[in-house]
Amino acid sequence: MKYQFQISLTEDDYLQFNKFHLFRSPYGRRNFYRGATVAGVIFLVIAFLPALVKGFTMRTVAEAIPVLLFALLLLCYKPYLMLFLKAHIKRQKKNGKVSFSPKATMEFYEDHLVETTEENRTEQKYTAVERISVVENRYIYLYTNSIMAYILPFACFESKGQYQEFLEFLKANVSSNIDVYEKI
Repeated sequence: MKYQFQISLTEDDYLQFNKFHLFRSPYGRRNFYRGATVAGVIFLVIAFLPALVKGFTMRTVAEAIPVLLFALLLLCYKPYLMLFLKAHIKRQKKNGKVSFSPKATMEFYEDHLVETTEENRTEQKYTAVERISVVENRYIYLYTNSIMAYILPFACFESKGQYQEFLEFLKANVSSNIDVYEKI
């Protein structure tokens, strides 16, 4: 075994992962902007279709105003999405079914990694890691597909030196892209 980390994740860690995934990661950012673009086009068509069919009258323009205001509200989609995520995580915690493991042990060997939680044990070859996202001095996300990642908070490292050494280990053993971000 090359590295072993005791990981303690909080609701905020999971929220930060979701925030990063939706707005900064290549996976989420693409889907977010596609969805916002499609929704914007749909609302513009809904707003101006009556005016194109019936002609531009004061009534059709007045009917289009609420739809356009709602379309403008979509520009503020990020804060509403974050509120939804926070509420969703709280609801999961209340129901006793959180989407992340609060306590885990991650072991990194030369050719694979092992995550052990209270519920299960997962073994992955490094070839299963599609992408690595490093949020400078905060988190390392090891994506195994477009929606799931192992979360390694900076707090699980003993020192900044071990953190840098581990990044070098990942670069040498994982053939995936390693993207570095300055902040979430």
